[in-house]
Amino acid sequence: MAIRIDKTGNRYGRLIIIGLSHIVNGVVHWRVRCDCGNNKIVLDGNIVAGKTKSCGCFEGNVKKHGMSDTRIYTTWTQMKSRCSNKNTLGFKYYGGRGVKVCKRWLKFENFLEDMGERPKEMSIERIDNKGNYEPSNCKWATIIEQANNTRRNVSLEYKSECLNMTQWARKLGISRACIWNRVKRNLPQDVIFSNKKFKAWEAKALKTKDIEYSLCK
Repeated sequence: MAIRIDKTGNRYGRLIIIGLSHIVNGVVHWRVRCDCGNNKIVLDGNIVAGKTKSCGCFEGNVKKHGMSDTRIYTTWTQMKSRCSNKNTLGFKYYGGRGVKVCKRWLKFENFLEDMGERPKEMSIERIDNKGNYEPSNCKWATIIEQANNTRRNVSLEYKSECLNMTQWARKLGISRACIWNRVKRNLPQDVIFSNKKFKAWEAKALKTKDIEYSLCK
């Protein structure tokens, strides 16, 4: 049986198709090589749909090395919590609005495989602010990029507390404009959420590129 589309050389996740294995009842099976070096035979439908993205080593590596103290694991746990835990600050902006985490991402290994490591200075963004947390609707973005795709009053998460900027301003006793100005200048988290009014030279001296707060989206 002729193959309509030769996908040899195409990459899907950690797998690269190296050739045709066989066809059974019209179903194509590909020979693939994983980034870890292992070869595997996979169904065309599974690899194209994203159901198979590695030889199986990926999950084992996560469990072997442990990632509970990483940024990506924290992102995953907070994402689930604000969508399902009514006691979580900020739940009303997510689970309370019907935002859910897709079934595949309820497993950390799948979330990590789809999104990759969380880059510094970035947090997870839902492309469609009304949509769910799922592979087709999420990407990594800076807080400034996310602010262009969110509701009018941007919400920020700091030390597990998620408040919009008006609420942060009220809590800290400073203006909303002051907080937003600090965010746009990429100042350190302890400066952004400080009730102290820094002079320009003080803020500049404290500037850092490793921002640990995130936009509540």
